[in-house]
Amino acid sequence: MIPPARPATSVKHWFTDLRRIALITCVTGVLSLPMPIWNTAQTIAAVTEPKNYLWRLAGILALVVLTLFTVTLPAFYFALYRDEAILHFPKRLRLLALVAALTFAVIVVATLPAWVRSLVAYFAGLSVLDWSTGATNVLVFVRDPRTIGHLYTLLGVLSNVAYVFVLIAIFRRADEPLEKQCPCF
Repeated sequence: MIPPARPATSVKHWFTDLRRIALITCVTGVLSLPMPIWNTAQTIAAVTEPKNYLWRLAGILALVVLTLFTVTLPAFYFALYRDEAILHFPKRLRLLALVAALTFAVIVVATLPAWVRSLVAYFAGLSVLDWSTGATNVLVFVRDPRTIGHLYTLLGVLSNVAYVFVLIAIFRRADEPLEKQCPCF
């Protein structure tokens, strides 16, 4: 049997479709994780003494626990994407999602100017490179710690914007049957 065709969605509906935004948030969340996990591993390796195996084991255990804790949010968004049930959010929770989205958006926007200023300095440094030499300068560009730092920051900003869109999508849900059935909220 052929499944029914999905109706065409507008751009406005696409940004508030909870399942699609959950998938985008999952992907951006996963892409923004490797750098913090790597930095944590490097910090734990520097702090633990190489000769003291008990501290080294404790550091490895702490890294595993922190990694599992960090991965739970993208895993939740992937589960939200895969769940085909109709989700119902009470009006109070939807308003809370809107307040959280606005607060988080203000935080993201407040941190952007400093990052943009650092990008200007970074691009000024890139303009000094002689790009006519080919692969040599491309490797210098790719291996530059600032390049990796700016890429990580960009992925973090995209992930934060995706989180804001998830909260807005939750706010836009108009289904409220749970609130009428259970006045205990």
